[in-house]
Amino acid sequence: MWSHPFNLTFTSPAPAGAAGRRVADMFGITGRRSITMYDDLNFSIRPGQIFLVVGPSGAGKSQLLGLIRRRWPGSSELAPTGPAGAAGHGRCAVDMPNRGPLQTRMSMLSRCGLADAHAMIMPAKLLSGGQQHRLAMAEALLAASWRDRPTLVIADEFCSVLDDMTAHALCRQIRRLVSGSPIALVAASPREDIIPHLQPDKVIAKPLGEPVRVFDGRDLPHVADSADAWRIERGRIGDYHAMAPFHYLSRPPAAHKRVLVIRPPAPRLLSGPSLAAVLVVSPPVINLRARNIVTGGRYSTGDRRTAASRLNAEIECISRVIVHPAFRGLGLAVRLVKHAIATAQTPIVEAIAMMGTISPFFERAGMHAWPVKPEQCLTDLLAAAKAVGLSPRQVAEVAPVRRLLARGGKKAELLTRFISRAMRDILCAKARARLDDPLAEVCRRTARKYVYYTAATRKAPHGNAGT
Repeated sequence: MWSHPFNLTFTSPAPAGAAGRRVADMFGITGRRSITMYDDLNFSIRPGQIFLVVGPSGAGKSQLLGLIRRRWPGSSELAPTGPAGAAGHGRCAVDMPNRGPLQTRMSMLSRCGLADAHAMIMPAKLLSGGQQHRLAMAEALLAASWRDRPTLVIADEFCSVLDDMTAHALCRQIRRLVSGSPIALVAASPREDIIPHLQPDKVIAKPLGEPVRVFDGRDLPHVADSADAWRIERGRIGDYHAMAPFHYLSRPPAAHKRVLVIRPPAPRLLSGPSLAAVLVVSPPVINLRARNIVTGGRYSTGDRRTAASRLNAEIECISRVIVHPAFRGLGLAVRLVKHAIATAQTPIVEAIAMMGTISPFFERAGMHAWPVKPEQCLTDLLAAAKAVGLSPRQVAEVAPVRRLLARGGKKAELLTRFISRAMRDILCAKARARLDDPLAEVCRRTARKYVYYTAATRKAPHGNAGT
């Protein structure tokens, strides 16, 4: 717990320079002026709590944060203008929070509103001002969570550069992140509209030129942290195409059976999105290694027509779930998945999530996760690459592999042997002929990690998913 009384009296300095002194003479300012901004403000905050200082520009918010910073110098600080040094280099956003494993960094970026995979790999200097603000928040929170002790995070100009919808979504995510964690957050912002979404434990209101007021968070309005009030409708494939830019996969699903959408209760006419979330249900693909592993090959036996008939009768596939960035953190994805399972016409619903370990909303919707190990041929390829001095990341980037193969020699022969085996095992002749670059496809698959999900529906016998 951090506790300390704060007193702050601001004394205006004497005018510097001839012009300043002339202006002082014009207005009859003969001496310095003292203003008491904070008088015996008792400040006590515990891990898992959020304190929000609100007030107009010039009221003294930053001065209070400065006092807190000097009182507890070990705190993490969010730079108000974005991540330190982000404008001067081309490192991608996911490299900026340089503490912890990759999965942890991706998860933190996702929670801070940078869940889009394209934004994660974008050079930090090319991100917008709002995205850099969220990146800075991810850096500060990740640095705090990495410590082995409770940590205070100080955020000046919190959400000041964000639009309303983005700010509200970020506040909801920050509230979830801080609750129950060893992190305490003290934020200052001129925006009172974020209070219902951030749900601070205390609000310190500092009007301009007036005494400070302290409010308990329990007495302030809250926004329901649930999507139950949002209506789910049947949509069209055009709704998916409208939301496709917010999904990490550029290619659309091969086919669809139905589309479910959630629309904002009161969309803004000018700049607000008309869709909040979309889910696409597709027929299952015939050849899916993860399904064959989970079911013991139930759907891989017999001829292709028989397997397809059995699949279509027993399985529906959730092929896409997209939530607009402005509405992430409300539980819309979970509600859409639950509805898709409840209205399914088959005993089993399945899904594949490339980012399942980063944002496990399928699990929160009641689906069972089956982590899928990579094919043995890819594991062997990575082992061979390590033997010749290539890391998994270098293999996935493809270019280092090409350079090694171009040099020739024993290392190239060893790697060529394992690459050929991987191509034969995971790419059929038809696929190799269709692909422009089979080598690149195999190398990229070494970095791909996904989770296979299943759920039983109301049509399943005895509630058994058959897996």
